[in-house]
Amino acid sequence: MFYGAVVWDPWLIVAQIVCLQCLYYITLGLFLSMLVGTRVSRMSLVYFFDYVAVATSTVTGWCVIAAFLLSSVAGAVYMLYLIERSKKCLDFSATLYIIHLFICIVYGGWPSSITWWIVNGSGLAVMALLGEYLCIRRELREIPITRFRSRFAPMERTCGKIPQKKELSSIHLVGCLQPGSFFSIMASFLSPVSIVWQRLVDVEGIEKRKKKTKREMEADDKIAEASDVVEDDRVGNPSQYMQWNN
Repeated sequence: MFYGAVVWDPWLIVAQIVCLQCLYYITLGLFLSMLVGTRVSRMSLVYFFDYVAVATSTVTGWCVIAAFLLSSVAGAVYMLYLIERSKKCLDFSATLYIIHLFICIVYGGWPSSITWWIVNGSGLAVMALLGEYLCIRRELREIPITRFRSRFAPMERTCGKIPQKKELSSIHLVGCLQPGSFFSIMASFLSPVSIVWQRLVDVEGIEKRKKKTKREMEADDKIAEASDVVEDDRVGNPSQYMQWNN
């Protein structure tokens, strides 16, 4: 949604951070209302920002943990539409949890519970890895070429069919694989190697053609020399040439 030209735009980055942070807390509030709101008499910001609420000793604490983990999964989906680039997912995920840590320190002090750190560290890992995976799947998705065909349709009518390249490059081969699969990701990393290999094969083919052309030229020279010898013999000994013809 926010993706455009690759330029440094601080206002765009701030807008992405604010949108992602707000959506994360809205989603966390919904999950806390469904999981914790049915077990307590009153909801408060304690369940959002107080590390005491994140505990494994009570059922309510487990519900709070589940709400945080589910919110991290939802945050990965939000990054798919807000960030849209896999290499930026870790940065925005870390920024979200650093801001959450600052708010928790202001609200309830430094988190001294190991459970709080494990839950939020797991949420950071889930959001970053899942968001990166989803963004990679979108980046490897095949690009529809319907609009390009419609653009070149008048040219085909006036100038004939546009010639297409017969050889497929490594980028086309990567696009033919299933997006998000292991082989497509490996092919994206191996595409420079395949390009270099194709150039080496082309150079080898050119050298073979040069050698073949040189051999053909030598054969033509030998044939020309033999024909010259025959012509000289015919001119020098016409009687013997006529006997051979008879």
